[in-house]
Amino acid sequence: MGSKLLLLFSVLFVVGGVAFMTAFSLNALPPSIYTYTYQIFSFGPPRSEYPYLTKFEGHWQTELTPTIAQTELASCAPRSGILIIHNGQVTGTPGGLNDYLSVTAVVDQEGNLVGKTVRGGSGNDGTITGTIVKTDGNGVWADMLGCKGTFTMHKIDLYEDPSKGILTSYTGEVTLIRDGASRLPVPGEPIYVGDEIDVPDGGEAYLSIGFQTTNIPGGQKYVVKE
Repeated sequence: MGSKLLLLFSVLFVVGGVAFMTAFSLNALPPSIYTYTYQIFSFGPPRSEYPYLTKFEGHWQTELTPTIAQTELASCAPRSGILIIHNGQVTGTPGGLNDYLSVTAVVDQEGNLVGKTVRGGSGNDGTITGTIVKTDGNGVWADMLGCKGTFTMHKIDLYEDPSKGILTSYTGEVTLIRDGASRLPVPGEPIYVGDEIDVPDGGEAYLSIGFQTTNIPGGQKYVVKE
């Protein structure tokens, strides 16, 4: 009798585990389950290959709310699920098994999100655009069946912005070089490991790193290090 009960409990445990994982992957569980799971089983803030994108790295609970109920081609229902951001790439499929919205997008260092949506297996591309600030984001979406609406995002994982300081001010044609791309910096913007600040002759730049202010005189290039 005891062995039969043990076998029964083992079978129920396996079946329950499979059912849970299936529902989890299909975004069929309450949002609080995902929040609890990712927070409990994460070991510190997730990291990106690009330090300036680490603040977006991880899992985002996402709610898509239609602003119209019906089009000539389809009904428009709310959807929820997890979007994952890794190295600036945004992916996920909010919704259920038969009515999901696949999202593929990119987010830049300023938090601007731009991408496309595909509804179910239609193969037709819609759009999604928005903005992320720290642990929250919002924007608008549309699919090619005429449905459209707004969305919100909330970061589930721990938040970390591994900036090493701030470029407080500068004079002259100072250049910020990040991942091989050069541009004029914005006073007050954060700086990250690997950034290069190129100060021309006659120019000057001031960095705030920790509790210190660093002056970079003209004719020098400063590389931000750990």
